[in-house]
Amino acid sequence: MIDWIKKLLGLDHNPTGRYYVYELTDPRFNPPRVFYVGKGLGGRMYEHEKDMRRLLKRGRGGVLRLQPKHKRILEIVDDGEKVVYQVIFRTDNEAEAYRVESWYIDKIGLEHLTNEQYGYKPKKRGRAA
Repeated sequence: MIDWIKKLLGLDHNPTGRYYVYELTDPRFNPPRVFYVGKGLGGRMYEHEKDMRRLLKRGRGGVLRLQPKHKRILEIVDDGEKVVYQVIFRTDNEAEAYRVESWYIDKIGLEHLTNEQYGYKPKKRGRAA
């Protein structure tokens, strides 16, 4: 997986890098399908499932706040499967991680993912008038 990042983006993978790009995969398909791509730090990639469980505990109000990624995780868990978590790139440069995240989302196609946008887009800063 990492070879395409170096080849296409010219970025080197750092196995001990602080920032990472990860994918969540649905194992119910053959081959398994990536359904979410994100940029993380620490245990970020595992927070989506924890968030889903917290929202469900809140009852109806929480259920109404479930995002598409949470709903997919719930479907996977309800089918007796486990979400597959995989880091695909590590770096100490946060901007590089955002770049890989955005490129990978574009490569898969937003329409095939539960992501709501093509990754982080820095806001353009202009002069205040």
